[in-house]
Amino acid sequence: MIEKIKHLWSELSKFSISCSFKKNPPETKQVNDKPCKTEAEQIVCLLRKLQCKQKKLRMYKEFWDNISNALFLVNMSTEMILDANPVACSMYGYSREEMIQMKFTELSDDPECTRTAGRQKLQRVPLRRHIRKGGHVFPVSASMTYFNDQGYDVCAIIVHEWVERDLINEFI
Repeated sequence: MIEKIKHLWSELSKFSISCSFKKNPPETKQVNDKPCKTEAEQIVCLLRKLQCKQKKLRMYKEFWDNISNALFLVNMSTEMILDANPVACSMYGYSREEMIQMKFTELSDDPECTRTAGRQKLQRVPLRRHIRKGGHVFPVSASMTYFNDQGYDVCAIIVHEWVERDLINEFI
């Protein structure tokens, strides 16, 4: 068995593992554009796919953590917040752990209107009032998109806090 592992390790070193974001990711049955024949080549194929997935996850995490607006992922059937980015937590005054224990409608000054917007799958809410942890009410706008993830209907929500100049410009 040890000899087989040593052999596989030496075979692995012959192949380069790279990842690019092509439209079609590399198949698990090919290495360096050739079909995988040996166990080592098959392992390299799997490692390449894993490396590509890790690279994409890092990229999405950077986006999620560094975008300037509040982002939420919400389970549509339960209204529970699945995730909230750091800007959302800061804007509303909750920790991420607190956020994922809440329903998104709990952040709204008018939960029924928020619930209706979700049921109707609205893509934009131009003005709504939300509530910070301390009870302060503030104006926001929201853009939503809807998708299904492994049988669960999910809403991705981008919330933009209105500042006074936004409100003045909107009504001039």
